[in-house]
Parts: sequence; C-alpha cells; structure tokens
Amino acid sequence: MRMHYATSDELRRVYGLFALRCDIFPHVRQDVLRRRIDVQQCILQEGVAITFQQYKKRTPVGDIDIPAKSIVLHQIVNGGAGGKVFDRFCKEIVVPSGGDLYLTVRKENRTACDFYERHGMWSVGRVAWSGGTLPGLVYKKAGDYMNLSSVRTQGFPVYALDRRQKMEELRLLLRFDHTCIIRDGVVGQSMHGLALANTYHPHMWSIKCGKMRTPQEVYSSDTLLSDALKRRERMGKCETQSDLRKALKIYSGAQSVSSFRASAAAALYDRYLPSEGGVVYDPSAGFGGRMLGALSCRKVTRYIGVDPSLKTMDGLRAMSDELPLLMQGLGYEPPAIELHQRGSEDFRPERESIDCAMSSPPFFNCEKYSTEKTQSYIKFPTPEEWMHGFIKRTLDNCRVGLKRDGFLVINIAGVNSYPTLAKDFLALALQCGFRHRETLKLALSAMPGTRDGSSPFKHEPIFVFVKSLTG
Repeated sequence: MRMHYATSDELRRVYGLFALRCDIFPHVRQDVLRRRIDVQQCILQEGVAITFQQYKKRTPVGDIDIPAKSIVLHQIVNGGAGGKVFDRFCKEIVVPSGGDLYLTVRKENRTACDFYERHGMWSVGRVAWSGGTLPGLVYKKAGDYMNLSSVRTQGFPVYALDRRQKMEELRLLLRFDHTCIIRDGVVGQSMHGLALANTYHPHMWSIKCGKMRTPQEVYSSDTLLSDALKRRERMGKCETQSDLRKALKIYSGAQSVSSFRASAAAALYDRYLPSEGGVVYDPSAGFGGRMLGALSCRKVTRYIGVDPSLKTMDGLRAMSDELPLLMQGLGYEPPAIELHQRGSEDFRPERESIDCAMSSPPFFNCEKYSTEKTQSYIKFPTPEEWMHGFIKRTLDNCRVGLKRDGFLVINIAGVNSYPTLAKDFLALALQCGFRHRETLKLALSAMPGTRDGSSPFKHEPIFVFVKSLTG
C-alpha cells in the first residue's frame, strides 16, 4: 500500500496534529496546509503528517544552494510512528523523484537533529532566522539509494572464498614470516588469513556489539544502506563486495565483531612454545584465528579449541575438516586439531598436557555471540558473577592443564559494561597462582587523523603469565 496523501476532508485532522505541538510549529496555518494538500505535498500516515515540496530550480538556503529536483521537507509532526513513516517517505517519495532530500531545523532542537541523524541525514550547511538570532542547520539525505536492488543482487557480502582462493590465502599465510610481527612489546598488524577464517563464519556479521547496529542490520535497511554507500563514496567508488563490506563496517553507529589475527597468534605461539614445539589450548576458540595461527606455526603439534556456540563450532569444524587437507596439498604437515563444544568454565584439559593456553575470551557482555544458554554472559549476568563464575573457573582449568613451565597468554580489555575488566582479570590470575611475566600490546585498527607522531593504532593488552612452580 502506497503512502497516503492527505485530502481536503482531512485538513482539520492534519492541522490538529500540528496544533498539539504548537510550541514547535506556532507558524503553521490552515490556509498553507490547504494549499499543500491541494497539490499533494502533504502526507498523512499512521498519525504522522509531513509537508514538503520539490524545488524546480536551484535555490539558496542559508549558506548552500539546494539543487533543482530536490525534495525539501518543511515539517514533520510525529504521532508515534515518525521513524517508520520517515523511512517510507524517503523510499516512496524522495527516491522516485530523482533528487536528494533537504530540510532545515533549529540548531538548539537536539531531539530533531538526533532523529534526522539516526535516519541517515547529515548536516551540510547553516541557516538562520529572526534576523540571524535563531541559528539552524541544513540537513541532507541522498535520495537515489544507489540502485539498492542491484547492490543486493549478490546477497550480503560475506567472505566466500572458493577452494582455489582458500589455497592461495593459506599459501600466503604459511609463507609469511610471522616472527617479525612482535616488536618492542607490540604485536603488530598483518591481515594474512583473515578472509580465510571469516569465510567459515558468515554469522559473525549479525552478532551484536553492545548497543551498536550490526552490519547485517545496516544492510537490511534501505535508509541505512543507502547512507552507508554514500558515505563510502567519499573515499572512492563502492564497486566490489569488499567495498560494500567496508561501507557496512565503518558506518556510524554500526560495529562488527572481528577475528583474532592468525599472524598474531602464530607469532605468540612461536614466542612462548618450547623450541621442540608443543600443545596449545584455546579456551575461547571463536572465529578460528588462533586455530589458523596454530596451523601456520611449525612449533604447534596439537591445537585444542573450546567454544560453546553451535554456529561458531560448526564453522570451526568446517575449518578443521578442510584446511589440514589443503595444507597437505601445499606440501605442509598440519598439527592435530581437537575441538569441544563446551564452555571453558566446564572443560578441563588433561593434567599438565598443555604447553601454552592462549585466547581472547568474551569481554563480558560486549559481544553477544549467540543467545544460547551456554553463553557466559547469560549464565553469569553481572560482572562479579561473570568474573568468578566464568573467568575464575576457566583459569583454574587452564592451571590444571598447563605444564609446570607452561604459559597463559590472554588478550582482554575493559568495556563500557565492565570498565575494570582488565584490572580485575590481572588480579584474579595472580590470586589463582599464575605469575605475571609481561604485558604486550595488541595493535588494532588504525586511528584516522593522527598527525602528531604518536602511534596511529589503538591497542589492547595481552597479559602473559607463567604457571607457578608451586602449582
């Protein structure tokens, strides 16, 4: 059903909506509304009224010129479904017009500004009323939607390597010198193997990070996807599936989960395993980055991974079924792989069988990998319960499994829902009998705009412990 244009019989109803908000719309008159209705420039939908017009020629508004064919939204009065109706207005009125959407709003009206920004508009200029004493902003929203049906033809841009591409990615990872990754206590960046690991975990794009939107949510919304593509275009044309992934990942208000870098895992295994090699244990196997690191580190003889999530474990098992065979095809002998679908708080390795336990556990409830009851944030819903019910039991199990000179290597950091997480973890590990040896820094994404000579990366700590000789 198309949007409903208000009729002359509905004039009093439309005017009544504006009259209820006379504090915001004191200037709205019935005769003006009647003229808008007569020329089909007034929408009345689900208790929301929108007045608008299409400019026939370039028109100066504030300090910008609004191009011809643009739709200018004059007023929107929200009767409760404002966001939904606004999105439909953009899709059904603005897009077919062939122009972009513009509007003006008082700068002090943060409620309205926040609403428009949530729905994909951004400030492009300034305007003022009352002789310059009442400042306002000009907002814009791209109206062409960049042919979203064409963009979506191939589906969501998951990593989807074929066998040949997997072989090539694996070959590059196996030949990469991961020993150069760690310098001056910093575990540097290398993206070798990321696309390979992520190919096996398409569900990662729908995993929530705090209150942020997922890339899948941005992709599924016409409004958000259109805006994401427009913003991506400022950095260059969005022409490939890789470009589309980047657009979804960097969109304001969205965040994606990430895999632990395989090259970093391989470098850490190489650093802490004995020269003759050994067994590694991963208490939170996640999306397979550390498994892939184990495959690419010649010191690893066996990898043991644990994770409670069904979908994640399905991806890990697919990796363990296929990648060792590909390695053999490339002339490499893979380590043994052992997987268990259990929480690390419930899994206890064989006593003194592990040379290095290394992982990046959930950062409390920051990333909600699934809604299964086995998830640690569900089993232990408060920071205190989680630290002592999940982390302490995991540490105790690692301590049982580690050899007397074995290493515990954990990447963990504070988050909004648990700011002291890293500090509390360090204290708890010491209480459990581990001896702190060093703390490395894991380099994460580049920080744009850094110009003062400081590090262009943000970092998370990697705590390194040795099992106490008394254990």
